[in-house]
Amino acid sequence: MTDALDRDYEVTPGTYSVAETVPAGWSKTVDTCQSVVVPAGQTVFCQLTNVKWGHLIVQKTTDPVGDPTVFTISASGDGTITGGGAGTVTDALDRDYEVTPGTYSVAETVPAGWDQTGDTCQNVVVDAGEGESCMLTNVKRGHIIVDKVTVPAGDEQLFTFTPTGFNSGNTFQLAHATTPFDSGLLVPGAYSVAETVPSGWDLASPVCTSSIADTEAAGSLELDAGETITCTFTNTKRGHLIVQKTTTPGADQTVFTISASGAGTITGGGAGTVTDALDRDYEVTPGTYSVSETVPPGWAKTGDDCQNVPVAAGQTQTCLLTNVMTGHIIVDKVTNPAGDPQSFDFTTTGTGYVGFSLTDAAAPNSQEVLPGAYTVAELVPEGWDQTSAVCDNGEIIESIDVGPGETITCTFTNTKRRRNNQLVSD
Repeated sequence: MTDALDRDYEVTPGTYSVAETVPAGWSKTVDTCQSVVVPAGQTVFCQLTNVKWGHLIVQKTTDPVGDPTVFTISASGDGTITGGGAGTVTDALDRDYEVTPGTYSVAETVPAGWDQTGDTCQNVVVDAGEGESCMLTNVKRGHIIVDKVTVPAGDEQLFTFTPTGFNSGNTFQLAHATTPFDSGLLVPGAYSVAETVPSGWDLASPVCTSSIADTEAAGSLELDAGETITCTFTNTKRGHLIVQKTTTPGADQTVFTISASGAGTITGGGAGTVTDALDRDYEVTPGTYSVSETVPPGWAKTGDDCQNVPVAAGQTQTCLLTNVMTGHIIVDKVTNPAGDPQSFDFTTTGTGYVGFSLTDAAAPNSQEVLPGAYTVAELVPEGWDQTSAVCDNGEIIESIDVGPGETITCTFTNTKRRRNNQLVSD
């Protein structure tokens, strides 16, 4: 039988009952067809009433789309739910509740790291034979991870970071060996993080990578649903180039002007000064550096290992400029008779000491020389005799020992012979 078609049984007088096989998805709500008495010649009606079950379909939408997380739900209401109200949904899998007509609601257990942002599953009316759909919407939280890298690796320097939008705005500190900072679960939105760069360090541009291949910058992070952004801050420690000065004589107070240059950056520029007692400490970025020196009058540079000095990150390199105070050898010529125009040639030995010629009237020959051993000898012209060759400071012409800053004067006296080879007397 159907709702439109009755069943007419022709029967002899008696008592009758009707059994019904209820199809799946239906409920019997009225039955007056049990123990029905049918007298002779009468027609008796009975009623079987059925209600078709409805469906409450719970759908799930996640952000990010397609996330496989399983959400636990529970449906309840004033009707009957086939199999009970417990169930699960995912972004890809709905939950279809078969229910009798009534009003139903669905509760969701939100997993850690998710927020429920939409719910149309409360007080849903399901009529007989109807299907109703409702939606539970969830957004997955993200993470911001901050990592610290130092060059050189493993440096113990602590770096302070200031977050915006997370960690309650509280600063945090990281060193190279520290576990990267994890913001914890964050709702999608705008965030930022900045580093306070300590003195003696340089910060390269922070590199932020996204788990969903977005382009991110530390100063303007756009955290999407389920995204993890990792920002790596790399700092390079400046090194030091210490320029030392050694003078002979030691502890001399002369100030030497120097200038450093190189492929990196020099804090405060390359100009500087050094003395035997005072070094010059240049703070520099990694690179190769050289130092030039302006040598003052009266000095000579005798050592220089301040050229092409490599300074690595965080490294201190020392180089030495060595200077010696020069001396002087002065040779004077005296003739007898005085004022004779005869020119006398002199030969010399010793580093940088060159030969020369003198007359009695000429200014004494003065040469600046490095400390050391020297000699000076006169080539006596024909018709002259060398009557004296003396040096002050206890030196002799065959072995003149010049000390730093020392001036030694030697006087050569020659007497002209008469025509009969007699010496001219004053």
